[in-house]
Amino acid sequence: WSPDGRFIVSGSEDTDHLKQKGQVKMWDATTGQHLRDLEGETFSSRGYPDIEDVAISPDGTQVVAAGKKNTVIIWDAETGEELCRYAEGYGIACAYVEDGVFYAFASRWADNNWNDVTMFKSSDLKTWEQKRVIEQGEEHLFNSSVCKGPDGYVMVYESIDPRWPAFTTKVAVSKD
Repeated sequence: WSPDGRFIVSGSEDTDHLKQKGQVKMWDATTGQHLRDLEGETFSSRGYPDIEDVAISPDGTQVVAAGKKNTVIIWDAETGEELCRYAEGYGIACAYVEDGVFYAFASRWADNNWNDVTMFKSSDLKTWEQKRVIEQGEEHLFNSSVCKGPDGYVMVYESIDPRWPAFTTKVAVSKD
């Protein structure tokens, strides 16, 4: 849902499996009417055409999606124009904007598995800084979500750690 309640964003697999193209769609939150498809990427890789995650910036001006093609894309929510793509080799991202800086968290695809969690940040959507915020050790990390709490930031993520049941949810807390 957009912060003002006007629209919803969805990500899915194309209904025509031969196209091998994921879809990012915007919908009117009141009427359910389809507003537009967000174009610019064929989210197909390794035979998977689906979108892993979609998000709307807190101010409602940007839509971000990550697919199994290991690219993250940001669109202008009003026009549908692609603003940028970044994080090649990464997918399954969550995103937010704080003090004019866009932050995204994503896992890196390598060796046929998801690895580490990396933070990407940019104040202009052209220049990106990246920092690995959680290193995997023996586990594989994915599906991260980050929010700001009263004492800093909280990240919740899934892990395949041999010491725990598969898809265990873990929590990390940081002041910065």
